[in-house]
Amino acid sequence: MNPLLGVGKTGSKLLPRDEANGGQNVSDINDDTSVNSPDRTTLTSDAGTLRPSTFPPTLTVPPASLANSNNVSIDFSAFCDRVGAEHHDAMKVVPSIQLLLIDLQEELETAGFESNAFESLDGAITSYARRSEAFCRWVDLIAGRIKDERTDLQEEFNDVFTSAIYLAMAGSFLRFRDNLRKLNDELASVVKPSERIVNSIATCSRLDDNAEIILRFMNMIRKFDLGYKGDPTLVDINDSIRDALGYFPTDKVVHYLAIDTVEQFDSNRQNLPKVLIDPDILFKVWLNLATNACEECEKFRLTGVSFKISARQDGNYIEVRAEDKGPGIDPGVAANPNMILERGFSTKTGKNNRGLGMDIIKQIVEEAGGTIRVESKFGIPDSGATIIIRLPVAPEN
Repeated sequence: MNPLLGVGKTGSKLLPRDEANGGQNVSDINDDTSVNSPDRTTLTSDAGTLRPSTFPPTLTVPPASLANSNNVSIDFSAFCDRVGAEHHDAMKVVPSIQLLLIDLQEELETAGFESNAFESLDGAITSYARRSEAFCRWVDLIAGRIKDERTDLQEEFNDVFTSAIYLAMAGSFLRFRDNLRKLNDELASVVKPSERIVNSIATCSRLDDNAEIILRFMNMIRKFDLGYKGDPTLVDINDSIRDALGYFPTDKVVHYLAIDTVEQFDSNRQNLPKVLIDPDILFKVWLNLATNACEECEKFRLTGVSFKISARQDGNYIEVRAEDKGPGIDPGVAANPNMILERGFSTKTGKNNRGLGMDIIKQIVEEAGGTIRVESKFGIPDSGATIIIRLPVAPEN
């Protein structure tokens, strides 16, 4: 379901309108997708975790660094680009979630298992998709208003993260995740689980993997005022790559790319010193690299293409190589392979391809003090493209 967004006004504020609710301002809507938070500053999931996470399931509205600042120097157009890019990745998993819910429903019905928690899952994820689309469109509207009227940036940024539509989007997601974990607990409590129940538990785990990607989108947006540097901490590159390998199967990349399993990666990993970088933002790098390789293979109708990410130490740097055996980069499109790192450049066609993916990776790497370059051998079998990223070893090592 795609939302239709109009524009309403309360005083001088832009408010999103939702045609599915009769054109009401979203702030006037009082349904189960709203978030009833006393101070509307923090949204927290109290549910237990299905698997360890590298980031907290907490959403802060607005970001603390913004709320405590009287002088915000942010490029709003860059923020809109980031919202769009993150949203693109987060929305890709929604169809996967909906297909998994169909499988889960069949498993539960065959097992004769009834759950109120399951009944609300489909509605919650549909609501999230609708609200998140509306949120992104509203951000674009605000960007236009700032450009035309040169209004106060801090006021507008606070509006973004205290708006009813942002809270509704976050609430829909948290409702989905909480009910998923309640269902998982119910299934895990079955004394003598049948094969169908065991399969259902496995499906819940896969659904949670998808939900983690959406949560990363929410957390990345929460950190917008920190730029591409984010909130750096000591990170083991191998653990970060390993984490990403666990999520790739949730995406269509597995249809086009033959990616190492976690076990295969572990068998070749080396002990490496840590780097200083935001773990959520670093995950974004691995996700984008795999997605870009996948889309190139899709364009050339190639499947089962080898894709490997490996890391090694080279002096005071950790060098990561993301290698695919796909078609490579057509020199007729990009005379120099490194052109794909330029903002606005894309080898893909279509109105939704804005050429931001690799530019964002480049900015992330450079903010962390690293470098990135591209090698390609177009048309040579089993060659493809290689992205080489070098990140400095953290001084704490």
